[in-house]
This record gives sequence, C-alpha cells and structure tokens, in this order.
Amino acid sequence: MAEEERMKAGRTEEAEEKRRQDGMGEEAEEKGSQDGMGEETDAEGAEKAERELSELEKENERLRKENELLKEYRASLPLKERLYDRIPLTVKQLDWIILILLAVLVGVVALGLLDR
Repeated sequence: MAEEERMKAGRTEEAEEKRRQDGMGEEAEEKGSQDGMGEETDAEGAEKAERELSELEKENERLRKENELLKEYRASLPLKERLYDRIPLTVKQLDWIILILLAVLVGVVALGLLDR
C-alpha cells in the first residue's frame, strides 16, 4: 500500500515537472515571436527605465531633505522629550513612574528624619 502511494507521488511529480517544462517552452515561443519588435521594445524599455531611475533619484533626494529636517527637529527638542523618545513607553507612563519614584524618595527621607 505504501508502495502504491510512492508510485502515485512519483507520477504526480513527473507530471508537474512536465507541465513546468511545457510552460517554459511556451514562454520561449512567445519571446521569439516578440523578437521582431525587439528594437522598439528595447528603446521604450530603456526610456522607461531612465524615467523610473530619475523618479527614484528625486524621491531619494526628497527623503534626504526630510531626514535632515527631522534630525534638526529632534536636536531642538528638550532633554526630557529626547529621553522619552529613547524609552518605549508613553509620556503618561513615564510621568507616573517618575511621580512614584519621587514619592518613594520623599518617604525614605521622611522615615530617615523620623528615625533620628
């Protein structure tokens, strides 16, 4: 029974391989039929590639300028906000943490004074 399954799997693989090869042959035939128009297609393709390249260069330049502006903006932020940017918590969460730590500090100082 296991042998039959292996044989079926082998046949399926062979059939799929044959389909792939047939598909490649059709693609080659289509490319061959387009070779007559190759010169026009190549010129249009080169022109299109140049346009895409120039558009990408423009986009790259725009992103560089935006990055510079962002760096300037971040440098102008106060120390507290620059610190907040480095820690993956919200501002409210950090403010609560700071308040709790200050309360603990005040409690320790108060207990130290009472213990004297």
